[in-house]
Amino acid sequence: MSDDLRRRLHVAAESLPAARGDAREVVRAGRRTLRARRWATCVVVALVAALAWSVAPVAGERGGPALPADGGRDGATRGDALGRDPGPPLRDGVRVTRNGVVEPIDERQAAEIFAFRALAHTGLMEPLATRTYNFTYDDDTIRTDDGWRVGFAASDCAPRGSSQTCTPLSGEHHEDGNARADSHLTVRLEDDRWTVVAFDGNVPPADRARVVGYTLPQRDEPSHWEYPAVGTASLADEVVIEGFALWVGPYPSGARGSVCELTVVGSDGTASTRPFYDERPDREFERAGGAIMFDWSRGDVADAAIECRQDTGPAWEVASEPELLGEPGAAAGVSAELVWRGDEGFTSAAVCRATLVDAGGDVVWEGQRRVLPLWRPDELDDYPYRTEVGVYPRGPQPIDAVAVGEFSCESR
Repeated sequence: MSDDLRRRLHVAAESLPAARGDAREVVRAGRRTLRARRWATCVVVALVAALAWSVAPVAGERGGPALPADGGRDGATRGDALGRDPGPPLRDGVRVTRNGVVEPIDERQAAEIFAFRALAHTGLMEPLATRTYNFTYDDDTIRTDDGWRVGFAASDCAPRGSSQTCTPLSGEHHEDGNARADSHLTVRLEDDRWTVVAFDGNVPPADRARVVGYTLPQRDEPSHWEYPAVGTASLADEVVIEGFALWVGPYPSGARGSVCELTVVGSDGTASTRPFYDERPDREFERAGGAIMFDWSRGDVADAAIECRQDTGPAWEVASEPELLGEPGAAAGVSAELVWRGDEGFTSAAVCRATLVDAGGDVVWEGQRRVLPLWRPDELDDYPYRTEVGVYPRGPQPIDAVAVGEFSCESR
């Protein structure tokens, strides 16, 4: 992003009214793992548009770029009685700061994170380009005498007609359809600083010259999603904005997911922001990257960026007394109302857990249900947002229980 564009983005963002988008500006966003979806058309689902205050992340440069800040607001960081998901038990080395939970990662994963950032910050990882570099489905990072050798697949991800898909430039696929790595970035850690020392394989000399020598300091960061690679392109009658994501943290993670903002600068210099929530990865391979796509129908786009921080604020709260569904002795589950206590414009996913007890107070059934983020305009119309959730047995029912034991909902 040029200095002039960055300046216009800040000026435009500061002049935005704090208003919500209408139904015509609903974002259609797709979220699947990048490794799995790079070789198939992106699945697009809906996510509500909102206008908010925001600034764009600063693009990295060779020799020590300015990166997005680690978080951004004060507040409780862990252990809220309502709404906070503690996740797996905290491990040795975990620190809790005002910006979130900082979890240790091993050198191998730190190498993968740096390799991803190196390609993104030098402009070689462009989500909608005719030539870009993607992580592969395989776990192909290896230790060498020179450092860590991280595999990528040189790919064509340019939209064509009314669809967008990524195909490997080498044409080589595994039996499951995923691309084989044909390009390898070698990175090395010395004196707490990462450096790209080689880029070999299906790599033009100009690409190699651009990234070799790129360097960043090693640092501890709160676990969070990051979108260092964001691209725009025309698709049908709309502008497509797609970002490649990177989970900066371990798996499994005890941290909450990330609050993200898509900031779009129009050709006239005006900026708009749309918040969304990205929960922590559910499976190990998801940490290696994800993709999210927005269809933008408000005009030409000069630039776009996505900035994320670990969510450390209040989230879902149980707003009503949990009710027994069915009748005592023939229970069919538990129901309750939730109220959103976080920021306006988005909600997080959550997991609600419930137990049923018999007349003696013993637990006779326990279950859980995942709550998806709200996204429809009517669901996000009146703040604080509310939703009903029911936790039902999956096995034999009804349950021989007389009352609700415990009920809690934890944001992911």
